[in-house]
Amino acid sequence: MRRLLNLIAFIIFVGVQTAFSQYSLTGKILNQENKEPIKFAVIATPDNSIWAVTDDQGSFCLSLPSGVTKLVISCLGFEKTT
Repeated sequence: MRRLLNLIAFIIFVGVQTAFSQYSLTGKILNQENKEPIKFAVIATPDNSIWAVTDDQGSFCLSLPSGVTKLVISCLGFEKTT
């Protein structure tokens, strides 16, 4: 099993907006080796209270409260990474 950390090329932060002590985080999860989007990956806070799933293009959008500094990324067949 390959580590997800090695397969994620990058997360593009398209927009971070502060409003009412929350912000929107959008991005894209890509395979590091071939730059293909990773479908159905889960991006969540460490306690799993807030989460999103990537679409078929690897894109996601989360609405997070201020103070959240860590996210966990996981996908079936890959090792979790933070």
